[in-house]
Amino acid sequence: MEFSDSEALGWRPVTLEIEGLFGQVSHKIAIAKGGPVTIIAGPNGCGKTHALKLLRAVLAVDFNDLLSMPFNKIRVALSNGSIVSAERREDGGTVYLDFEMRGPSGVIERFSVNSDEFDFDESDDLPPWMHRQANGRWYDARVERYLSAREIERRYGVSVSTGTQRQNLIDQHEILQSLSILSAPTLIDTKRLDTPLRTNVREDPVAFPGGPGSGGKVGRIGQYIAQIRQQVSEARRESLSRSQDADEKFASNLLKRSKKLVRQEDLVAEYERLSKLSEELSLNALAGKAVSVKIPPNADETERRVLELFLQDWERKLEPLLPVHRKLTALKRIVDDKFIGKTIRLDVRGGLHFRSSLGGEVRVDQLSSGEQHLLALFTLLIFSANSGSVVLIDEPEISLHAAWKHSFVSDIEEVARLNDLTVILATHSTAIINGRWDIVQEIGVVEER
Repeated sequence: MEFSDSEALGWRPVTLEIEGLFGQVSHKIAIAKGGPVTIIAGPNGCGKTHALKLLRAVLAVDFNDLLSMPFNKIRVALSNGSIVSAERREDGGTVYLDFEMRGPSGVIERFSVNSDEFDFDESDDLPPWMHRQANGRWYDARVERYLSAREIERRYGVSVSTGTQRQNLIDQHEILQSLSILSAPTLIDTKRLDTPLRTNVREDPVAFPGGPGSGGKVGRIGQYIAQIRQQVSEARRESLSRSQDADEKFASNLLKRSKKLVRQEDLVAEYERLSKLSEELSLNALAGKAVSVKIPPNADETERRVLELFLQDWERKLEPLLPVHRKLTALKRIVDDKFIGKTIRLDVRGGLHFRSSLGGEVRVDQLSSGEQHLLALFTLLIFSANSGSVVLIDEPEISLHAAWKHSFVSDIEEVARLNDLTVILATHSTAIINGRWDIVQEIGVVEER
């Protein structure tokens, strides 16, 4: 089963209802009514973090988290009319979840799971260089490679995605199948962005690009930066493949257009457009010097056909670089606007480098703690969250400078539109909200009677 982009949009959450959170509070939260970003605001202790975790667990079909968290009932309504609800109960030390799901066609499915029958996560048995990512993937710090949960299970023989019971249930229920093939939701716990990696890989130069003794922050940021390098490499490979394909087929493609009429003014306009695009890509080290072609003012028909094919092949070569270029441009704008006396640049492999206003190189571990936090957050958001997915961010105000908080929502909206994300923030900071009450859902600590 596969979804088109428009079909995937139908599985986005529009309402989250929770009853009996901690056994005593209930919430009803409307999601993304006025744009791609929703803010859940409320005082400490009202359950904002647990609301995000429960929503992630439902969308990710994560029975383990649902079995372990304290609530009585959860109901998630999706944009295509589907509803997923679950009631949680305990009996003799066993936790039960009773599910009722209604699909877009109105068909209702029911089933139950319990903590005695369900496999639990065995990720503690993995080697210390394997690190779980916010989007459900795994990072191998030895070789700077990302792996899926299924690849981890095949390689190490342990359950990291709740095992066979989960897959059996997915196979039996169409709604679960639909949820499981969508892009996994990403939960960003900002308190963990700066936590060290496990100490027995602390001296690993791959996991810690700042070098021995640079600390766990750089190692964790190194994971996020590795995702940039991976996406740049993939885009370059596709661009090279298209270039080679165009070279091989140039003669045959030229013969196919032997009678095509090509206007001189169209050639000039297209060349100027592609030259400008190539120059923009070069700012992110994605393209070399623009190809210099002097179009004859009175080119004959044959010359115009050759030039048109050349320009079409050039465009095909640049196309794979555009998605990562847009991401890099957004990251550079956000970082350059926030970091004082420093600018960011990228090398041809997608590596990030910082330079001071005096011209000196600044290592990642030499950035302030707030700068490292901001870099980690937006690198993770822009390059790790899958296009079209749901991103949940808990307490983004941590370690952010006051001025950065005021522009945070507008920065997040830019990234959300760039990657087609639905972003839900949980905060109690009025500086983060900064007057955007139109996208705020307020919740409180109102006990059930």
